[in-house]
Amino acid sequence: MKTRLAIRTGSRLHLGPLAVGAPSGRRFGGVGLMIDQPGYHLRAESAPEWSYEGPADVAQRLQQFADRFRQHIPDVPSLRLTVLHAGPSHAGLGSGTQIGLAVARLLSQFARRTEFSVDELAHSVGRGQRSALGVHGFVHGGFLVEGGKLTDTEVGALAARLEFPDDWRIILVQPPRTVGLSGAAEQQAFESLAPMPHGLTTELCRIVLMELLPALTRKHFEEFAHAVGHFSRLVGDYFAPQQGGWFADRRMEALSLDLESRGWLGVAQSSWGPTIAIFCPSAAAAEQLIGDVLSRPPWADCQTRIVSGLNHGAELITAD
Repeated sequence: MKTRLAIRTGSRLHLGPLAVGAPSGRRFGGVGLMIDQPGYHLRAESAPEWSYEGPADVAQRLQQFADRFRQHIPDVPSLRLTVLHAGPSHAGLGSGTQIGLAVARLLSQFARRTEFSVDELAHSVGRGQRSALGVHGFVHGGFLVEGGKLTDTEVGALAARLEFPDDWRIILVQPPRTVGLSGAAEQQAFESLAPMPHGLTTELCRIVLMELLPALTRKHFEEFAHAVGHFSRLVGDYFAPQQGGWFADRRMEALSLDLESRGWLGVAQSSWGPTIAIFCPSAAAAEQLIGDVLSRPPWADCQTRIVSGLNHGAELITAD
């Protein structure tokens, strides 16, 4: 058995759910994409006692996930877990699921339990309780459609996975001093929302099946961007009572409207935000948009990053 292992995984964009609070049938579901940045890079190595190294908030999450995993599988030898790189928390990029599953994958290797299924891996660290996009993204990468769950205990079913075009890009825009909902606040927000109307679920599913997936299959960017924008607005209308508008951050909503006035489609908030994703047909188009718009007032203080789709799952790296 190797004494040192590392794992790299990407980040997750969640464009929105398909059925919140459904009285029957599958619940939640959703559409999302794995991206190559900011991502997460963790290392585990044999040690005389358990320890956790890295930024305090992320190291604390490592310990919480490791403790939870060891309740399921107690025969894990003591390890030193180190954060080599981690993207921001509570930014709408699925950090909790990626870190949790990365810890579970590392610990399962040291416990010689390499036969874990996707569901078992998620349950071992308490992830996938609502959305399973990050769970399936951790394993497979790509553009994902999750078909929801019938019971509280199961992990939502993967309904479709497509490769995201290599030459397309996404600009992530994150406003300063703002974080998205998480934990108890997120749970309370879901509980206070009225059930998603059946007609809305029907329309969202139609957009996914008849617009998003065919556009990706044909690599037709304009059709894809139009569908993303339409899907985002409908989801934003539903969550507006909790967010105060289409997006959680008023400046990001204003930026979306400004881009629309310039004819730029394909803008969506990821999960509860505040990060928004701007889809672009190429790296050159993304760089031009940053230079012409995002690097100038009133958006110049926002953090921007050009990322690509990630079409593979987490990578486990062995070392002596």
